[in-house]
Amino acid sequence: MRQLGCYARQLFGLRFPTIGLLIEGDDGYCIDECLSPGYVLQDRETIEELPRGPFHNEVDYYCSLATALRLHAEQLPMEHHVLRAPVPIPEEYTSFAKYYTATDRWNDFVSLGGMVDSSVNRLQYCLASHFLQDSIIPGMVCPVNQLASGFPLNHQDISLQNLFVDDGLNITCVIDWAFSSTVPPAQLLAPPGLPHPRDLVSDLSLIDAFRFGFETKNRKIGEYVITSSHWKIGQMVVRFMRLVNLDALQDYSHLEALYVLAQGSGTPGDDGDDTNSLPAILASRAMTHDALLLASELAADDESESEICRREKNYFDAVGAKRLALARRVTVAAKMNPRFVADGRLWRWVDAVMECYDRTGSDELEESSAEKHITSGLGVGKGSTSP
Repeated sequence: MRQLGCYARQLFGLRFPTIGLLIEGDDGYCIDECLSPGYVLQDRETIEELPRGPFHNEVDYYCSLATALRLHAEQLPMEHHVLRAPVPIPEEYTSFAKYYTATDRWNDFVSLGGMVDSSVNRLQYCLASHFLQDSIIPGMVCPVNQLASGFPLNHQDISLQNLFVDDGLNITCVIDWAFSSTVPPAQLLAPPGLPHPRDLVSDLSLIDAFRFGFETKNRKIGEYVITSSHWKIGQMVVRFMRLVNLDALQDYSHLEALYVLAQGSGTPGDDGDDTNSLPAILASRAMTHDALLLASELAADDESESEICRREKNYFDAVGAKRLALARRVTVAAKMNPRFVADGRLWRWVDAVMECYDRTGSDELEESSAEKHITSGLGVGKGSTSP
C-alpha cells in the first residue's frame, strides 16, 4: 500500500486542464468525455440526457455523477440496491452462519412487494442524488489555490489483477490503462480498493501506509502541501464514487458516512434530536411537492400487482412460510416508520429474537407476540430507525 501511495503522488503531479478520458489523437493527447465507471457501467451509456464532459471544474463533474445516480434510479434496473436496506456484509456478524442467515432474511424482506425495483426505492435514490448535490458536494471541493490548478491522471481500475509483483513484493508494473482519466485531485488521496476497486479500505494500518507512501514521495518532489482537510475530502470522494457508481453493497452506509464527514463533528441525531438524522432528512424531503410528483411518475412504471404476487409466491413457496411470516412483520414495521433502515442492527436484533423463539420451542411466529416484539424493538412511532 505504501508503494501505491508513492505512485498516486506521481500521478498527482500530472495535471491537465479538464476532467475526462485521456485519449491519443492526431495532434497528441487530449481530454474527451468521461468513460469512467459512473458513466458506462450497468447500461448507463444508454442514458442520453447525462452530461459527460469534459468538465472544467470539480462541481460540474460531481454533480454530473450525482445526476447519473438519479437517472439510473429513474430508468435502469436497480439489481441488488435498496437504499433503506443495505446488503449484509460478513464484518457485521460474529460468525458466517449468522451472516448467511442475515442475507437470507434480507432477501426475504426485499422480495416482498417487488421492493428492489419499486418506485418507493427508486425515489429514495433520487432523493439521495439531490441530497448529494446540495449538502455533500459543496464540502468535497478544494479551493484551487490549495492544491494548484489542473486535474491529475487516475488509473480508474487499480486492482490485484492489474498489478505485477515480484518475489520481494515490489510492484513492478501496472497494466490496463485503457480508461485512465483526469479527475479532481482529492480522488487520488484515498487508497484504492483491493482486491477490487469497489472494496473500501477500512483498515487504518493500510490507510496510514498509503498516506505515508504519498507523503514520503511528496516531500521528495515538493510543490504540494497536503493537510488533514485534504485527506478528509479524499475520504469523502472515495465513498461518493462508490455510491454514485452503484458499485457497493451498502449504499446507505456510504451516504450516512458522507453526511457525518460533511457535518464535521459527531453523528447527526446522536444528541437525542433526531430531526437532523439522515433518515429524518430523507423522510422530510420525500414529502415535498416535487418529490410527491416524482413519486407519482415513478409509480406509473411499477410492476403490476399480479406479477409482484406471482414472484412472491414462487419465492416463498421455495423458502417456507416461517420466513414469509418474519418478512411480513419487518415490512409492517418499515411501513409504519418512514425513518426505518433495515441495516445490520436490525438483522442482529431479529436473530436474537428468533433464537429466543427457538429456545422456547415455538414453530410458528404468533401474530400478536411477534408483531409486538418487532414494532417495540424497532421503536415504531418513536422515530428510531433500527434496534
